[in-house]
Parts: sequence; structure tokens; C-alpha cells
Amino acid sequence: PGEPSTVCEGESTNLKITASGGTAPYTATLRCESATDTTYFTVVVPDDNDGNANMDMLVFPVTPVNTTSCNYTLVSLTDVSDCVEVITGESVLVSVNTVTGGEIGFDQTVCE
Repeated sequence: PGEPSTVCEGESTNLKITASGGTAPYTATLRCESATDTTYFTVVVPDDNDGNANMDMLVFPVTPVNTTSCNYTLVSLTDVSDCVEVITGESVLVSVNTVTGGEIGFDQTVCE
């Protein structure tokens, strides 16, 4: 799906899926695994109309739903003919930086 990245809380980053060996459109099943949750979701990889009928790509944004890292794993690809390919070893880590707080102090007068 892509290179590891770090985002601020609430921000997105892009993942890229390349599908080949079947007929578009493909349905890609992904898993987002964090320390506290595992979520499965699907995206559709359409024919990207690049003239190469054997390979299609999709770039799409993801926003981790928690405030920790999420390991996105491509689980499977299914083509339009319902041919399923189980995928192993294709994952990317998206880390989330959070703001840990701040302080406000008393009014001060500064003389020059």
C-alpha cells in the first residue's frame, strides 16, 4: 500500500494500491490495526484508463481514527469475476502525533 508515514492527529495520508492479474474493477479489503482496535474496510480499484489492461492503481486518503499508530494491511483483492487473491506481507504503518497539552499563565507586564 505505501511508505510508512507520520501525520498529526486528524490529518490524512495517501495509500496506493496496485492491482493486476485480473479484470477491473477490483475490490480491495484492508485492515487497520492499532493497539486498541482492528477495523476492516474495502475500497474499489477501478480501471485507471492508462491503456494497460493488466494493471490498475488507486491512490486514496486514510485518516487513522485513533490517536496512535495504525498498521494498514492489504488483506485481499477480488476482481470483477469474483476471483479472490489473498494477499500476505503488504502493509504500511501510519503513526499519529498528538498534541500533549499546553499551559496558560498569569498576565505579566513587560517593561522595555
